[in-house]
Amino acid sequence: MHHPYLESIDLVIDPNLQALCCNVCMVALTPQQVLHHLSNKHPGLQLDKKHFARVVHYLHISDDLPMPSITNKGVMAFKGLKVLNGFACDHCPRVYTASKSMRTHHLQSHMDIPCPSMWQFCKMQQFNSGGSGLRTLWRVLDAGSYSDNIANISSNDIIKNLRQEMSLQDQKTLAPQDERIISPWLRTTRWHEHVENYDIQPLRRLVEIPGRDNNNTELPGIKQAVKVYFDEALAWLPLTDELVLQKLNSADPLKLYVHSSMDMCINTNPHCLISGINNTPFHRHQDSSTMTKYVFLSSPCYAC
Repeated sequence: MHHPYLESIDLVIDPNLQALCCNVCMVALTPQQVLHHLSNKHPGLQLDKKHFARVVHYLHISDDLPMPSITNKGVMAFKGLKVLNGFACDHCPRVYTASKSMRTHHLQSHMDIPCPSMWQFCKMQQFNSGGSGLRTLWRVLDAGSYSDNIANISSNDIIKNLRQEMSLQDQKTLAPQDERIISPWLRTTRWHEHVENYDIQPLRRLVEIPGRDNNNTELPGIKQAVKVYFDEALAWLPLTDELVLQKLNSADPLKLYVHSSMDMCINTNPHCLISGINNTPFHRHQDSSTMTKYVFLSSPCYAC
């Protein structure tokens, strides 16, 4: 997840951690650690403390870093953190970067089990290489172990499920082909020819706007993605020149001058002209819930 100001200081937001990550070092940072990190690792970048505080508040970034669930098999890797190579314990979730550390762990924690001569290779991550609690390592799944499954779910399985659902339709509703009931509008668009011999009921369901009480099941992830897209666009407003915002809020900004709509002005002076650019800049809605309505209405359009 990106933000214009955060990008200017090489920071991104990991969508799963909901935490700040350095795009260069690929480490996680709390808002309080950002200034120290930039000063030591990237002295050429200057932090605007007030602007940074507003962005952190606007994006609801937590002051703490969440601890991921640690399992023997591992969790999915976080995009904002560096993936490290190391060794995994066969008897508990502990992982280490060096075989010597793994041997010490085994002798201390699993002394009743013979010490193996080789250790299991694995991928792992950590928040940071320094700081209390930040150096803790946890095992992550290898990218190859789940990328294929994701690809199959997003293509083959979805297509298969759609075909199964459409094959269950016993009664077909065909588009009308009788000339006597085809309207002039249909003759112009010729839509009835495009859907000829197809059951139009499943086609209608594929393009209908989802209801508000469906828990986002018909468009999984789409609404959230559209909301993130809108939020990133709104984040540009404070950084955009006012004249650009005025043009965005104008019906026809290419017209430098237009006739005034006031009858008195036109009647008294036919050459009375006013600027075609709106003086009011493009801005946020006064009611924050209005944006949620736009997200709901726009999601089906993006899905198509």
